[in-house]
Amino acid sequence: AEKPVEATDSSSNGKSSGGGLWVGRPYAKGGQRYGDPMKNLSHAATATQVCRYYYLLAMGKLINRQRSEEMLGYLVDPELHHKFVNSIERVAPDCKIYRKSGTWRNWHADSMLCWGPNWRRYILVGLVEDAKGEQILRDLVPAVEEVLRSHSAAYEVQ
Repeated sequence: AEKPVEATDSSSNGKSSGGGLWVGRPYAKGGQRYGDPMKNLSHAATATQVCRYYYLLAMGKLINRQRSEEMLGYLVDPELHHKFVNSIERVAPDCKIYRKSGTWRNWHADSMLCWGPNWRRYILVGLVEDAKGEQILRDLVPAVEEVLRSHSAAYEVQ
C-alpha cells in the first residue's frame, strides 16, 4: 500500500480544510515519498482531524462498524506508559484507553479515546513542539479531567 490517500483541495486532507491525517511514506527505509498538501511533510496530522478519526471509530463509522472495531483493537491497551497514558492510568485506572502517540525531534504528539463509566468518555489530542513536550502532555490530562468532572457535575441527575 504505497499509494497515498488521494487528496483534493476540498477533501479533509486538502489545503482548504487546514490539512488532515497524512502518511506519505513507509516507515521502513525505501519506497516512494508523497508529501502532504500543506507543508510537504511525510507524515502529518491536525488535532481536528485526529479528533474526527477517533469520533468516527467510536461511532463505528470509520469505513464501517467491522473496520472501526478492527482499528480500535489495534489502538486499545497501549504498551507504552508515557505521555497521556502515564497520567490517565493514575487518575482513571478504570478507563479503557485507545491511543496513538509519536515523537519526532522536538515534536511530541499523543491522542486517546478514553472510555470509562459515567462522564468519562472523551477524546484528547495534544501536539506540542517543546523539549518538555512529554511532561506537558502528562500535565494536560489532570487539567482536562478536572474541567470535565466539574462540568459533568452540573448535569448529574439527582
